[in-house]
Amino acid sequence: MPEEEGKKVEATGTILEEINSEEEADKAIEIAQQKKAELKIKQHEKELRKIKCKCGKSLKVNPKDFMGRDGTRAKRYTCEKCQLQTKVQVTYNKELGELELKINRLQKAWVEMHPSKLSDDQIKEWVKDEVENLKRGRSKFPRKEEQILLRAIDLAINPK
Repeated sequence: MPEEEGKKVEATGTILEEINSEEEADKAIEIAQQKKAELKIKQHEKELRKIKCKCGKSLKVNPKDFMGRDGTRAKRYTCEKCQLQTKVQVTYNKELGELELKINRLQKAWVEMHPSKLSDDQIKEWVKDEVENLKRGRSKFPRKEEQILLRAIDLAINPK
C-alpha cells in the first residue's frame, strides 16, 4: 500500500504542475495580446501624427481626439503656411484595434475668396451669399475664421 500512496501523490503532483503550467501559459498569452494591442495603438498614433498638408507642413493632429472612443470622428485643421483646410476623418474600433483614416483636402476658402481679390459686384454678391450661409450654418469657413469673415463683411459693406 505505501507504494500505491506514493503513486497517488506523484499523480496529483503532476496534475497540479499541469494546472500551474496552463495558468502560466494563459497569463503569457494575455500579456502578449496586451503588448500587441499597445503596439497597435502606438502605431496608429504615429500614423495620425504624420498627417501633412499638400505643401509639406505637418498638421498638429492630437491622436487622443480620435483614439478615445469607438466610432467615427472628424476634425478640420488649417495649415499655418498655406491656409489649406484638411478634414481628417477617423473610424476607430477599440475591440479590434482597427483604425480607418480618411483625409480630405478642402478648398482654400479664405485665401481664394479674400475681398481684395474680388471686384465690387463680386464682393456684394459674395457678402449676400455668405450671410445667408452663415444664417443657415452652411458657411465654407470653419468656426475659427467666422470672426475674420464677419470683419471682412463689415469692411466690404462699410468701407472706411
